[in-house]
Amino acid sequence: MGFGAGCLVIHDWKLLLNLRGEGEAEPLTWCPFGGGAEPGETAVQCMVRELREEAGIELDLARCAYLGSRRRESYAFHSFVAFPRTCPDVTLSGESRDYGWFPLGNGPSTLWSHLPRPLHSGMREIAASPSLAAILLSLRGRGPRPSTFTGQEAQMTASAAPVR
Repeated sequence: MGFGAGCLVIHDWKLLLNLRGEGEAEPLTWCPFGGGAEPGETAVQCMVRELREEAGIELDLARCAYLGSRRRESYAFHSFVAFPRTCPDVTLSGESRDYGWFPLGNGPSTLWSHLPRPLHSGMREIAASPSLAAILLSLRGRGPRPSTFTGQEAQMTASAAPVR
């Protein structure tokens, strides 16, 4: 099974999204940065590489947490969240047309209400998940505990074996 990974980058309770370029799948839709794994990568490694390649962002993994995965017939997509201490500079690759920081709401029913449209199908799935909203709201203002990610990384490595 192939897989990919992406990351919701949140700073000052604003979500970083990119507007996909005309040549990409689901062009001109807004979504987090992410993409498909390269041979030998774990989901964590894929997420880190995709953020570096598509946005020029280097993550502190201690400020990240695993949110879960969405599976389709022969593909799984793993979602993470990052709470950088400072607002990262974004340098777009050719895959994106634009980017923006969009405010998040304060409760489950308003969390995603300020996001731009149209949303990419993957972002619509994230926004439709009450459990993901609850996780994000629980992390607001503090981000993940430093020990949170290391155990989840081990779980991810086991559940998302590298691509061969």
